[in-house]
Amino acid sequence: TRLTTKMGGGSYGVVFEATTLLAPDTGGWEDPCINWLLKAQAWSMMLYFPLEHLWLLSRVLPTSVFDRWFAPSLSGVWVGGWTGPERTLWGNTLARRYSILWVFWNMSGIAGSLLRLRELRVLRARWAKMGKLSKEVAASLKKTRDAALLQTVRHVLYFFNAVARVLPPGHRFQQTSTTSNILGLGEAVLGSYQMVSGLMGKAAPKLPLEAP
Repeated sequence: TRLTTKMGGGSYGVVFEATTLLAPDTGGWEDPCINWLLKAQAWSMMLYFPLEHLWLLSRVLPTSVFDRWFAPSLSGVWVGGWTGPERTLWGNTLARRYSILWVFWNMSGIAGSLLRLRELRVLRARWAKMGKLSKEVAASLKKTRDAALLQTVRHVLYFFNAVARVLPPGHRFQQTSTTSNILGLGEAVLGSYQMVSGLMGKAAPKLPLEAP
């Protein structure tokens, strides 16, 4: 299922991220940094997903299959050995290295969400100053703000788990599996709420054409 959703499409995945990269504008925001950060996130995930799936294959494929099709081309890239503890060590090393991309994705996401929230405050003040802050405009701004706030919290929860994946075993800042599970559950609950409530988008609010 993970291979299908991440490589095949959906709200996350190679197809989704490729669409973001090909789009000339990813949301209609005034601040160009928001667009750059969204594309930076897409690039990091375009690199992350193939490496993550290589790690998954190393865990689920029979040793004979993995040794025949993957080991020859990967020998010496990370760590040597493809059976028993050596294969586990290779997988753990790969996971820590590609998780750096996950950390970068979350940091870019937090920065992008904060910039969106700042621009929303500017937009609200602009419409209010012109005396055109109608219920329609206020509702659109609020919905976009709520989506950005939820996305920020999800990135923060994701961030700590991503850092934990990068740290080597036994590191003094390594979190327990219970902590990781709690953070993961919290992110999943927020993500489900976002989908149900229609707050998944990262685009600028849809406002009337007669903008001030």
